[in-house]
Amino acid sequence: MRAQELDVVVVGGANTDFLIRGPSLPGPGRSVEGDTFQQAPGGKGANQAVGAARLEATVALIARIGQDARGDAILSRLADERVDAKAVLRDAEAETGAVLVMVDASGEKRESSGFLISTCGRSIRRAPATHSPPPSRSASRRERT
Repeated sequence: MRAQELDVVVVGGANTDFLIRGPSLPGPGRSVEGDTFQQAPGGKGANQAVGAARLEATVALIARIGQDARGDAILSRLADERVDAKAVLRDAEAETGAVLVMVDASGEKRESSGFLISTCGRSIRRAPATHSPPPSRSASRRERT
């Protein structure tokens, strides 16, 4: 079996966005009544992968999500958008991340990154190296002097 040729490989986050639209963004200690609410798969990595696929690139995403309904929704959206998700890890011990995004009437947005719920998106675990990593630039400079 021949490996699939890819135009783009994205390594990044995949989470659920909770989007609230309202007339203005709330200031510190203030409340603003929202007009609409939307829940949708998102995340910077997943969004980039979908964008490239919509431009007809062959795309794969490397990410980590939970084994939960939000993770299922992300995989479904990636499949609908023709993004290869074989390298998206399903973590049974963590929930899929969630982000609150607020957008005002002019389109200005604020992600409440202080409230990012992302046990999966904090890190993608790397397998142990099978070879020695190359020396850092600073180490190379020290050796030359």
